[in-house]
This record gives sequence, C-alpha cells and structure tokens, in this order.
Amino acid sequence: MRILVTGNRGQVATSLLERAAGTDIEIIALGRPRLDLADREGVLSACERLAFDAIINAAAYTAV
Repeated sequence: MRILVTGNRGQVATSLLERAAGTDIEIIALGRPRLDLADREGVLSACERLAFDAIINAAAYTAV
C-alpha cells in the first residue's frame, strides 16, 4: 500500500513514517515546496503521477 502524507515535517507525518518502517506500507511524505496544497494543479499532478492508495492530510498552519 502506498500512502501520501502531506505535512512531511510535522508530528503526525513523522509518527506515521516511524510506524510504517518494516511493514509493507510505503509512506511518502511531501510538503512545501515539493507539494504545495494551495496549488490545485500541482496536487492533482502529484496524485496522478505517484498513484497512491490513500492520502492523509497532516499539513497544518501553525503561525496562528
């Protein structure tokens, strides 16, 4: 299984990467600038190109 996780440097993404280690689950964590969630076409292109089974949106805006 291939899973895209957005917010690659956050706590959720980091934890998912650790827990998937040594399993048949491939976690690909992406964040800016490689995957900018404000760029609709870029997100659609990444989804088509990388063919994920699932996407987990763990991105967050923390400067509130």
